[in-house]
Amino acid sequence: MSCGYCHLPLRKFYCAECMHDKKDKNLQELDTIVPERDSAVAAAAIYYEKTAYIQQLIADKNKRANKVESLRSNQSNVLNECNKKKQLINELQNRIKEKRLLVQDAINRKSQSPKTLDNSTVMKNWQRTHKMTVGTRRILVKETTSLFELKPGVVEEPELATLAATSNAVTSASVAAVSSMLHQSTELPPFSSSSALPIETKEDLYICGVTLPTRLIDVSKYPKEELNAPIGLVVHMLGLIVRYLGIKLPFLIMQKGTRPYIRTIKGSIQLWHSDRKMPLFLEEDDKNFKKFVNGMAMLNYNLAYLCYTQNIKIPMSQTADTLQSLMTCCRASDLGIRSHALNYQNIKDVNFPIDFQHVLHATKLRYRCSSNNINTSTSTNNNPSGSRVTSNNELHDDFFKIRPFSNKSSRKDDQDQQDEYAGIYIDSDDDSNSQLISQQQYQEQQQQQQQQQLQQNQQPSQTETWSLVEVAPFL
Repeated sequence: MSCGYCHLPLRKFYCAECMHDKKDKNLQELDTIVPERDSAVAAAAIYYEKTAYIQQLIADKNKRANKVESLRSNQSNVLNECNKKKQLINELQNRIKEKRLLVQDAINRKSQSPKTLDNSTVMKNWQRTHKMTVGTRRILVKETTSLFELKPGVVEEPELATLAATSNAVTSASVAAVSSMLHQSTELPPFSSSSALPIETKEDLYICGVTLPTRLIDVSKYPKEELNAPIGLVVHMLGLIVRYLGIKLPFLIMQKGTRPYIRTIKGSIQLWHSDRKMPLFLEEDDKNFKKFVNGMAMLNYNLAYLCYTQNIKIPMSQTADTLQSLMTCCRASDLGIRSHALNYQNIKDVNFPIDFQHVLHATKLRYRCSSNNINTSTSTNNNPSGSRVTSNNELHDDFFKIRPFSNKSSRKDDQDQQDEYAGIYIDSDDDSNSQLISQQQYQEQQQQQQQQQLQQNQQPSQTETWSLVEVAPFL
């Protein structure tokens, strides 16, 4: 290039001659580069064709290798499953062999057994087993009677001559009251009317050398050991007998330490107002006398029910004779035949035709406490409007005063508190309200109290009000 301007480093334009020269130069370079390029491209294309086939073969090889690995894993899984199936087949074959042997054995026994089932033979077997059970029960009850030495004897009481007149009068009145209440005949067995007989002909039953007389018992004049001992022995003997005979009693007898108690069964609480446990013992100061009488009534009710299950009906006038009822049950002709524990001759419930209130009344006519009568009569003389107590320690109050109420709200709160604790198990030494009453009687008493409270609310309010609550006398 001859142009000096084009050789300058700061040029911006080329001249036509320089551009023509530059173009010629580039064309010459292209003429030499294009063949080289074409040859390189052709060589690359040839090489690519060769390597593409090889890469495709390698890819196919890897793909087939992966497929072979998957087939091998599947084969191992199938082999494991086949082994498990073989083991299961072997076990099933062994079971089939065992069942075939059992079936063959059953077929052989069936061929040897009688063609038809004889019901009479089955009944004979049942009756034979039941007869053996009844015989065993009678032997056990007889041994228990012999163990506790339950037998008759003559009562020796030197003070009976001085108490004969009062005892005979009270006993005759008690028997007449029971007979009139139950609409039964006034004819009584010898042990119920024996208090009017001379002392030489008077016989009572003894248990381990102690007895419960069949006449009116003044607990304040008896040593407490002479009353508690036979009751405790009766409880132990009754527990053995009901277990031997398989009988379920209406009331539950339990031990708290060395003291026996009796209470209602929790399953039958809807029949009673309360499930308080009643003592089967007397304390030294006779403060639990009322609860003791209720407990003895429940025990006598259990004995009467036990006799009823053995096909013996105890007259209502004799339900208070504890030892006599126990001896009558032990000497029953149908002893041990019926039971709650067997399917043959089974007793399905504890239904009993005798009302508990009748047994309670008969028991209250048997026991009295003169010390409580003296204390109560003294308090009655001091308070002319107080309670009156009969010779049998029966409370016949028409009304008595309770805690004064300042307003209507306190009366309502006390009523709610009484309803809250109604029917709850209570164990206290308080002898008030210790009577066992039915749920229906409790509801009637609550209705009477509500009516009286409504009448009192209608009266003009005062600064201090004494409520009058009607007390149901002991039946």
